[in-house]
Amino acid sequence: MIRHIHDNNVRFMISIWPHATHNENEEMSAKGFVLGRNIYDAYNPDARKMYWDEYVNKNLFSHGVDAWWCDGTEPIDADWGNHADNIANNAAARFENNVRDQTHLLGALRVNTYSLHHSQGIYENQRATTEQKRVTILTRSTYAGQQRYSTFVWNGDTKATWADFAQQIPAGLNYISTGLPYWTIDAGAFFVADKESWFWKGDFQKGSEDLGYREFYVRNLQFCQWLPLFRSHGTDFGREPWQFGESGTMFYDAIIKQINLRYRLLPYTYSLASMVSFHDYTMTRSLVFDFRDDSNVYDIKDQLMFGPSIMACPVTKPMYYDAGDKELRGVSKKRLVYLPKGTAWFDFWTGKEYVGGQIITADAPIDNIPVFVKSGSIIPMGPLQQYSSEKLDAEWEIRIYSGKDGKFTVYEDESDNYNYEQEQYSTFDLTWNDKNRTLRISSRKGSFDGMVKKRDLNLVLVKPGVGTDITEAVGKKVTYKGQEIEVRL
Repeated sequence: MIRHIHDNNVRFMISIWPHATHNENEEMSAKGFVLGRNIYDAYNPDARKMYWDEYVNKNLFSHGVDAWWCDGTEPIDADWGNHADNIANNAAARFENNVRDQTHLLGALRVNTYSLHHSQGIYENQRATTEQKRVTILTRSTYAGQQRYSTFVWNGDTKATWADFAQQIPAGLNYISTGLPYWTIDAGAFFVADKESWFWKGDFQKGSEDLGYREFYVRNLQFCQWLPLFRSHGTDFGREPWQFGESGTMFYDAIIKQINLRYRLLPYTYSLASMVSFHDYTMTRSLVFDFRDDSNVYDIKDQLMFGPSIMACPVTKPMYYDAGDKELRGVSKKRLVYLPKGTAWFDFWTGKEYVGGQIITADAPIDNIPVFVKSGSIIPMGPLQQYSSEKLDAEWEIRIYSGKDGKFTVYEDESDNYNYEQEQYSTFDLTWNDKNRTLRISSRKGSFDGMVKKRDLNLVLVKPGVGTDITEAVGKKVTYKGQEIEVRL
């Protein structure tokens, strides 16, 4: 099965838990490697090695599994299930019960730390097995320093309500601000319908058949577009694009547009990821990171930066339909946006330029949330494609947002091994001189196996109607072979 998946240019992630069951529990218990409640002892390096060698590697990794979905890494919770219905709305009681159970199993000084060591075991043992496959761990829990073990953390089992969605945005920005750069969500929320359990309280009983949920899902996906990991997941109903309509219908087309945009932005996004690894950067950022001298951004909870250039403004209220297919009439398809001062801003979708330091009313139709790009930005964009390695040598569009000098460093490597740690990667700088209207493309530094040595670049100076949306614009074309080029636009 996995070979067939790989043959179709798809990667395979599987959910694994820290619970030792059946023969695993017997075998690990015999060595003293079980803490209790069937949870293996991730604090013991020998237990971590056994968990990897005997179960994860033997049964999964050696058969081609690419990535790990480490669920239940708390590793226990006291408020799961109907028995906790009486404390559903009592956060203090739920906190106390969870601390009590965690303390009993792990010890008072280890509460919240289990996921750190569980991730450590998978990371270190996979790397000891091979350096040819990068470790990728999606995990539900985290602890300080866990980013060193190639972990992404998602926002947990959320419920599909607009109020919950709005709260997740500042929660994620605050999380990332702690120095843990990789965070994401279940786009569309995990629990969609309203069922008996206290946590299973979504607003959309019909799921993807409900026009209200289709709008909710699209807005979630449009936010997730600007997170380090773009993903969709949940229970109750399917999340495939065709569950939300067909080509030519508003929600389906909006979903496909987000997928296409994510692929087009890969040269920009992957270069940002290199900044995380080499310069301790954060890809998704609270506005205060980039505009600390502008006090107006200090309490903005629903706008964010994606890298140094792009500001995204999620929509957190329904504009077209409420739950139950209820059409909303007379509701504006716009939202207020604050443009931080000290720079001009370009509307990503139209190319219209705005002065910073003002609040504007921005269009927010179903296929777009407001997205703005700082003047002086340079954004490399790749082709439309079905998978990330489909068109490795394709032409790139380089969008230049004038008004200030700017610079962006493009990073490339082999994508799925650790050779970059041995300096097997390449970079080149894109530098815009606004006064002279010239773009300098520096000489390439470094190399790696399979590197594209010659690439056509389409240089586009953004203005209204040119270099906008996800469509490719007509610009000045050059062929880059690794030597410095300077082009006047």
